[in-house]
Amino acid sequence: MSSKITLRSIREGRVKGIGECLVREYRITCHILHGEINKDFKEGCRATLWDKDKKPKWKPSKLDLITDDMVEHYFTKLDGDDKDRK
Repeated sequence: MSSKITLRSIREGRVKGIGECLVREYRITCHILHGEINKDFKEGCRATLWDKDKKPKWKPSKLDLITDDMVEHYFTKLDGDDKDRK
């Protein structure tokens, strides 16, 4: 999942300004930490930091199983994105 998200972000970032890129990266990070689509971040931490077995069980387990809709979710606005910021 991270590979597909990163590739898309790099491709989009080539034609965007720094402000837009920072907003996009913040959204992606928030979606990853919330774990709404998958729990790969938590699983990676488990396999590396907690259990230290270095055998993460990614879901989905293959790139072919990751749909464009799944990746799209990480680029969507967060709740409250439309509120005024001070």
